[in-house]
Amino acid sequence: MLMTDKNGKEIKHGNIVKIEGGYFKADNGLFIVERAPGDENWLGNDYSLKRVKKDGTKSTGKYTISFWPLVVTVNSRQKRAEAKAHNAKFATIEIVK
Repeated sequence: MLMTDKNGKEIKHGNIVKIEGGYFKADNGLFIVERAPGDENWLGNDYSLKRVKKDGTKSTGKYTISFWPLVVTVNSRQKRAEAKAHNAKFATIEIVK
């Protein structure tokens, strides 16, 4: 299953992408696509992302791993529903490099 960014470009392994509009602050920012559907040793249907700094080097801080489509992991059923609805409506991904 191939996915495209908001401009219609295909997202591939190694792309640097910018996520905007996510419900949680940690979901937004620059990421590098580490694993994509169809990659060897990756069985997922989503994209595994690693946060990067503005210069393109991998970040070492908290919340450095993410997925696209955005995954919501909270204990509150209500907050999870709110976040999923918000992300479906407002979250976008764009290939930067």
